[in-house]
Amino acid sequence: MSRQPVEELEAIKKEVVELSERFYRYSRTPLPSELVKADLTMSQLKLLLIISTEGQSTMSQVAVALGIALPTATGIVDRLVERDLIVRKADRLDRRVVLCALSEMGAALVERLWELGKEQMYSVLHPLDLEELRAVSKALNILCKAAQIVHLENTAAPRPPV
Repeated sequence: MSRQPVEELEAIKKEVVELSERFYRYSRTPLPSELVKADLTMSQLKLLLIISTEGQSTMSQVAVALGIALPTATGIVDRLVERDLIVRKADRLDRRVVLCALSEMGAALVERLWELGKEQMYSVLHPLDLEELRAVSKALNILCKAAQIVHLENTAAPRPPV
């Protein structure tokens, strides 16, 4: 990084954070009917999203990812299994280990939520002209590279053992 004044760097970071908050506030839409009908708690929704992005996980990994105790994680998984959003299966290498994965219905729900997010982004991008879209694309590419670096640093530590 060049020797730019620290004050200016911090001021710009603050502005970017404030702009991103404003963007999310303006682009937020009412909850999709699919999510309302699913009647999920925040912990249940978080768990579906974690398993969607991280892949099948042990109960210990679920508990760590949600920052909760193992018995609490087990209860959340139980309720999602009852609703056919999560399936439990034995690990192929160690049948004593139980893995949690999205069921077909759970995967379909998560996929629909991602699609709704994409539709919302398209509606926000629609009024922009070509030059503005190029600027947004360039800025998001820069942010994605930075986010990837942070992600790799944060995931360098191995996941809890199976």
